[in-house]
Formats: sequence, structure tokens, C-alpha cells
Amino acid sequence: MTATSAASDLQPQWDELRGFSRTVAEIQWLLLILVLLYQVVAEPATEERTAIYTGLLFYGALVVGFRYYNFYRRDSLWKLAAETWAMLLFISFAVWFSGKLESPLLNLYLLPIITSALTLGKLSTLLEAALVCACYILLGSSVNTASILSSAYWSAFLAQVAPVLLVAYITTML
Repeated sequence: MTATSAASDLQPQWDELRGFSRTVAEIQWLLLILVLLYQVVAEPATEERTAIYTGLLFYGALVVGFRYYNFYRRDSLWKLAAETWAMLLFISFAVWFSGKLESPLLNLYLLPIITSALTLGKLSTLLEAALVCACYILLGSSVNTASILSSAYWSAFLAQVAPVLLVAYITTML
């Protein structure tokens, strides 16, 4: 096999990766717009508003850095994975300051799960779904220890994370 034929064999993979990368960029901008829209419509308290605007600023800078200043010259699966993990971090931050488990932004966790399932595969999606489950536990951490051990707590927890796990599973099957 010559170097030319090896490079031509990789071309469809690079084209597909570039397409995934463009889609991830659109999802990142959509995420920023949705959180900003929440700020405008819900008008949270001043402390929460300031925190969310700060998160928007930092996440927006990260997106611009990854996309337009080319911190990584080539698109790679590692870059896509880092971007989905950054999405999870930003969503967790926004959800924390917008009502925790009662936040209207809670369903934004589906965006990185779908992104991961379509671009990174089953293992990465499983890890991200596990991280989302950990975030749900952290967001509900104000619950006392006695109630965490109850079956009612775990029933409610499973009811909250079941849609995320179901979307992760179904999307990886696609």
C-alpha cells in the first residue's frame, strides 16, 4: 500500500469528522442561545443572573477558541470529546444557578448526550451518561442522608435520568 492510497482511504473519514465538527459547533451555539434566552425570559435573581452571564462568557470564549482560533489545527475525536465534556460542564453550571433539579434548563443535558452518541460512539456516550447521572445526584445534594437511602428518592432519581439514558441508548443504536 502506498502513501497516496493510504491518504485517499482516510479522506472519507476526515470528511465525516469535519462534518461532525461543524454539527457540534452548531449545537454549541444553540446551547449558548438557549441559556441566553432563559436569561431574557425567566429573569432570574441578580446573583444567579450574574453567575449565568459569567458562565455564558467563559463557555462562549471556549467555543470561539476551539472553533475560530484553532487551538487544535485538525478535527479529531479527542477534540469532539473535549467539546462535549465542556458542554456538560457548562450545562451543569447553568442548571445549578437556575434552580438545580427544578431548572427549566435541565433537559439541555440531552444535547451533549445526543452529540456524543452520534459522533463518539457507545463507550464515550456511556461515560457521559454516567456523568449526567452524577450531576443529577449533585444537583439534588441538598437532600438529607436519610432520604437518599429511601426507595422514594431512588425512584424519583430513576424517573429523572431514565429519559437521558433512553436517548443515549437509542441514539447510539442509530
